[in-house]
Amino acid sequence: MSLYGNPKKGSLVTTTDQLFSLQARQNEISRRLKAGSLTVEDVLDATQGILDGIYPTKKTTDSIVQWVERQLARWEELGVVIDEETRERILQQADVFKPFTDTDTPLVSGGFGYTLSSCFGRLWDAFVPPAGYTKYRYPTAETPLKYAAGMKPTGVLRLVHFDPNGYQGKSPKDALSLAKKDKVRLASIEVLEKLVLDPDWAMSWDGKGSPYPKLSGLQAKYGSDWSNVPYVNRWVLDLGVNLNANDADNANDNWSSPVVRDYSK
Repeated sequence: MSLYGNPKKGSLVTTTDQLFSLQARQNEISRRLKAGSLTVEDVLDATQGILDGIYPTKKTTDSIVQWVERQLARWEELGVVIDEETRERILQQADVFKPFTDTDTPLVSGGFGYTLSSCFGRLWDAFVPPAGYTKYRYPTAETPLKYAAGMKPTGVLRLVHFDPNGYQGKSPKDALSLAKKDKVRLASIEVLEKLVLDPDWAMSWDGKGSPYPKLSGLQAKYGSDWSNVPYVNRWVLDLGVNLNANDADNANDNWSSPVVRDYSK
């Protein structure tokens, strides 16, 4: 199998995740063509993929825009007022969105702002779990929370890159150190924003290709120390989506520390 992971001929892009994965592959093909690092076989393989209609075209770009439009509509349902200038800016960015990785997706962030005392609880309250599921919360409303150093989001309602698979298998503590070296932010409330805008995301978590996400850009107080990090997971038997917290040193291959990057062409 080639670097590009040939789907079966004639296969269709049927999910949002597949859409962004295919576009990321196209970006990688373009980058390597410019760098002159593709073999003849690679070029033929990539070309055949395009001929089969499995790599992004204007049609898939339109789908990304439609996906972002649905996010904007959801924010408005929650009472967020979006002026035309902001809407136009976000949709223009969506039209040329280029994912950094196979799992990088666009997220409209900042609807409730970034003040933890007001946005954290509002986001969890706004999250409507998938049909048949119940949501459970810890930390409680009384549990102190703060942004990890250098991880606080800034700005107004905007489009960001959200990669839910960032630093999979790393502890939040190690992910924080790596994120600073990589000059990216670890997601905090963006994880809850993703749940509010796309509740079925929780149904995809399997601890493998779709790991359970930790809000590693946040710290929760445990006793007298800021040693815990919030996370969300799904209970299959009890049909629950659970907001909890555990030690920042905890590392497990089933978990990730999602990454957020500000919009970039």
